[in-house]
Amino acid sequence: MLTFVFSFEYLGRIAFLDELYVTETARGKGIGSKALEFVKAESHKLSLKLIYLEVEPHNTKAQNLYLAHGFEMHNRKLMRLKTK
Repeated sequence: MLTFVFSFEYLGRIAFLDELYVTETARGKGIGSKALEFVKAESHKLSLKLIYLEVEPHNTKAQNLYLAHGFEMHNRKLMRLKTK
């Protein structure tokens, strides 16, 4: 799922790729790669300036998948505030 927000920093609409999850039995079959290719293709149609995603530090397989599709490690820290 992509969620959208306007970014003053990037001067346009950016997205957050939320919860790209492939079940254990389906992993290694190219499903994640196809999903990322779809997202990248749609990002051009949607005129997105940037796509963020979150990955756990221990999930090196997912990190390698994202890196292989052009994502870069970001040196900012993601913070949160739960309101309920």
